[in-house]
Amino acid sequence: MDLIPGLPDDVARQCLIRLDYSQLSRALLVCNSWKGAIQSDRFLRQRISAGLTRALLVLSQADPAKPVGCGSASKAAAAATPSYGLTVFDPDSGEWSRLPPPPEWSGNGLPLFCECVGVGRRVLVVGGWAPATFQPSRSVHVYDFVTAAWTRGEDMPGPARSFFACAAAGDGRTVVVAGGHDEEKNALRSALSYDVESGEWTQLADMAVPRDECKGVFRDGAFCVIGGYRTESQGRFERSAEAYDVATATWRLEEEVLEEEGACPRTCAAVESSGGRLFRCRGDHLVAAAAGGGEWMAAAEIPGNVRVGSYLVTWRNRMMVIGSGGHGQAYSCHVAEVGSGDRYTWREVEKAVEFSGHVYSGCTIEV
Repeated sequence: MDLIPGLPDDVARQCLIRLDYSQLSRALLVCNSWKGAIQSDRFLRQRISAGLTRALLVLSQADPAKPVGCGSASKAAAAATPSYGLTVFDPDSGEWSRLPPPPEWSGNGLPLFCECVGVGRRVLVVGGWAPATFQPSRSVHVYDFVTAAWTRGEDMPGPARSFFACAAAGDGRTVVVAGGHDEEKNALRSALSYDVESGEWTQLADMAVPRDECKGVFRDGAFCVIGGYRTESQGRFERSAEAYDVATATWRLEEEVLEEEGACPRTCAAVESSGGRLFRCRGDHLVAAAAGGGEWMAAAEIPGNVRVGSYLVTWRNRMMVIGSGGHGQAYSCHVAEVGSGDRYTWREVEKAVEFSGHVYSGCTIEV
């Protein structure tokens, strides 16, 4: 059956790849041939090749107006705990929206401290703490922006880990997890990879150093686990990082990646279009280091109303800093382009009050 009657299939595909991403889930319902074409890997590759994909930012963000229900946790703790959901920001249109929650977490919101990671046209919500009980979860939930639906992934094997590093491996199907701590608060050195297509977890080689509260980024073909601390060094963050080379399946230790002992790596992010450089929010400045390491240099002053509780997310040659001007204040966000000559011009992004909550994790996808 022709994709579009009277047109060669290659011409019909050129028509389909020009559909806006918001229409793709409806286009799946037209016929089985459209469904097969749109859900194929070839479809996304053609959209990317033609420059037709849309970059979307997906954030695990607190809803300021919706605290978690009490459940079995203490009433005081539950009342002070915000409910998190997935916020989607379209930088091209400036539109903000909320995704429906995974069915398992429809009552009290997403797991606290979960990792949000983008793989191809999908976003994964990995781990975290059940919001009503504060118990660590091994769960994996997958939202597909083409089908506009959630599916349940396979649970993470091994100990229920918290505050781990997590990032997509750049191949459009793999997520890597490393470090964090177990239920006895022992820092972990173990690592896993998850194949989104097959739903299978694979045990990877251990890191050289246990790393709790580490940060994961993917750059230069490697999954980098930055900072973190050992069990006996609670809160005293390492300066080093470890990089897992996907091609050789080996780790390498990188000394003195962070600029100072005790520096929290949570706001670290890599910009591939800038040579894989690392960026980090430090006080009132955005600082940057070259991909191969070296001295961290002040890149730009951060606007005053996003310097507290900051989170940094990057895409293409742009970045967004989300934060507040002080504890208890609403969160704002500013966008800047990573320009030539290290020139950064911040632009504040307008948003509704419902999108002014704290952001714990985030990612970008191309759809």
